[in-house]
Amino acid sequence: MGLVCLSFDVEEWDPPAIYGVASEHSMSDRFSAEGCGRLLSLLGSRGVRCNFFATGVFARNCPDTVRELAEAGHEVGCHGNEHKPLVGLGYRELKAEVKAGRESVEAAAQRRVRGFRSPMNKGHPRLCEALGELGFAYDSSVHPAVLPGRLSDILQRRDVHRVGGLAEVPISTLYGLPISWWWMRNIGLEYTLLGCEASLRRYGYALLYFHPWEYTVLPEVRGVPAHITRGTGRPAESSLGRFIDRMKARGRTFGTIPDILEVKGF
Repeated sequence: MGLVCLSFDVEEWDPPAIYGVASEHSMSDRFSAEGCGRLLSLLGSRGVRCNFFATGVFARNCPDTVRELAEAGHEVGCHGNEHKPLVGLGYRELKAEVKAGRESVEAAAQRRVRGFRSPMNKGHPRLCEALGELGFAYDSSVHPAVLPGRLSDILQRRDVHRVGGLAEVPISTLYGLPISWWWMRNIGLEYTLLGCEASLRRYGYALLYFHPWEYTVLPEVRGVPAHITRGTGRPAESSLGRFIDRMKARGRTFGTIPDILEVKGF
């Protein structure tokens, strides 16, 4: 049948900061909160459970939203404390950053947090070691794709595997080309469907990632490229709904990363 997992990185809206633009909207958590509300409705109407990785900052600012995600049956994980790269941190600082984020997410979700995803999918050489010591069960930070400035990522393993006692669940690609969020909105639904089917045939599962802020109305900020917000809001909702419907019509099932691990015997 094949298992499809949707995952969402719940974070502060940082494109203005990334592009060096001063904006009152930079690092706002409002857009992810609104997007989560719309996703809860969309996913609930189709009976789909998925993964949400929240930053500690978001969990502290919007605890009710995180709790609603957990109560709806979704798997809630940690996306770091702040939405900043972990690369360059000392080991103690790394562990403190991860620990602070998890504690905030657990307090908001009122659930034990088992999974982690690095902010911006930028890991740390000792991340899995730290996660193992902190009691995490799995990581989903690896995106083995051709990405600007990160060509070495494509050399990483693309299947579920163990790193020490930790399960690593990479984000799916189309033979090393990204197929998630930006690519669905800017290249098209058919491209993402093609990538999913390729991953399902090869690995038995497909794991995609998005951001809740993609599903709400975003402000126009001069200096932030148009492609970052192209197709967001209602068009993104419609596209995701059609994606789910078409995959179900093909006999595919939807689940969480723990479901992937169960199917793969981890």
